[in-house]
Amino acid sequence: MRWRTDVQRLKALGCMPPDLMMSYRALESIFGAVFDKAEPQLHMRWISLKNRLGLPHVVTPEAFKEVSEFADAELSALVLLGGTSLNPGLPLTDNQRARQVQIKENEKKRASRAAAAASEPAASADPPPTVARLSSPLSPWAQPCVNWQKGECKRGVSCHFHHAGFPVEEKRCFI
Repeated sequence: MRWRTDVQRLKALGCMPPDLMMSYRALESIFGAVFDKAEPQLHMRWISLKNRLGLPHVVTPEAFKEVSEFADAELSALVLLGGTSLNPGLPLTDNQRARQVQIKENEKKRASRAAAAASEPAASADPPPTVARLSSPLSPWAQPCVNWQKGECKRGVSCHFHHAGFPVEEKRCFI
């Protein structure tokens, strides 16, 4: 950032910028526009930094330097992580633009397929065959309960093994 090198050069020469308050206001207008639109955590860090430094009421060269270092670090992070759903206030990268175009094209294709499906007359297809629904306390990928197969499991829902269950239509308890 050129202004940062200019400020460092002025400091090395023992000079101050023409008006530190005006420089800070310019800095604030640039970074504030980005940080106010960014994610809430970044906005909170920005406000906390300004409150801690007493800005904009007390503008010192140290505060100016700290704000510029904060902005440099946060803007670098926004550039790297700019793919969030929130608007960081930065222009999109080429990859982000390409991804947005891809998303829009996929959405158009999906909408056209849905419109085509809605305009076609509904085919009179046979209803899908119904599979008997079974009640079971555990997922089917659990090991089968040996006691349940013998009809002797007394653990019910607290059993850690798979029970085949009963047809739901029987309205039986599976305990």
